[in-house]
Amino acid sequence: MSLIDYGSYEKAIWGDYKVDRAKDFFLVNNSWGLPLLLALQLAFVAYFGPKWMKNRKPFDLRPLMIVLNGLHFGTYGCGILILGYGINLGRDSWACKSKPSEEFRDDVMIRIAYALFCMRLLELFTPIIMVLRCKKGQSPVANSLYNALYILIIYHCMNRYYKDVVYLYPYTDAMKITLRSAYYSLTSPGPDFRRYIWPKNYITGFCLAICVLNVYHLTHMISNNCDGPKIIMYAFLLLSSAEIVFHLTKLFSSKAKISKNEQFGDEVDSKLD
Repeated sequence: MSLIDYGSYEKAIWGDYKVDRAKDFFLVNNSWGLPLLLALQLAFVAYFGPKWMKNRKPFDLRPLMIVLNGLHFGTYGCGILILGYGINLGRDSWACKSKPSEEFRDDVMIRIAYALFCMRLLELFTPIIMVLRCKKGQSPVANSLYNALYILIIYHCMNRYYKDVVYLYPYTDAMKITLRSAYYSLTSPGPDFRRYIWPKNYITGFCLAICVLNVYHLTHMISNNCDGPKIIMYAFLLLSSAEIVFHLTKLFSSKAKISKNEQFGDEVDSKLD
């Protein structure tokens, strides 16, 4: 049962896009469970967590980080293979016309979408860990908002539209997360592993290039009036644009930090993001 009746607003935003295949999936089959979970997580990250940690010593969560990074590496690595199969290594996402519905293919795609949904739910722990570690230079609230928007997009894809054209962003995102989680798995044990930090800027550059590709793809879809709800395309475009700003900021701040450390003869800081 829906908590909110969208009425005419639903028709104006989504048109006739609506599917029923996701009605049996946990947290996708109602309209209140997911928003409540995201609201509670954001409340902890933005207010209750920092307030609770104000007079406490930061937690050493490196063992947990190693486990989570390894889990991300494994799940998103498998996600690259599964998504690659589902969208023909990304080629189907460039076609403006979606493939005709087939029972087996539609069932595979909705399950892929739900797997993505569950993996993004796992990402809810990331900003919580940021708050508990009290590391400077991190943005747990921004991370939480980004992840919440991503989760809501996948939620609506499962309830509205989960064809090939909307899967390029999640496909390339799986590549980025797999690469980053491999890097963090190497560096999270501590200072003794600082020799592995050299690929960091190359990984950031790769992620930036992927974001530019996604912006071009989404602009192509919108300008050519491709199949699918435009609101989902604009939402993914917003995520890609925000990522570009984030990665550019990281690149410039990293170069400034290295320049400053070289100037004073200090060791380059290797704090995790």
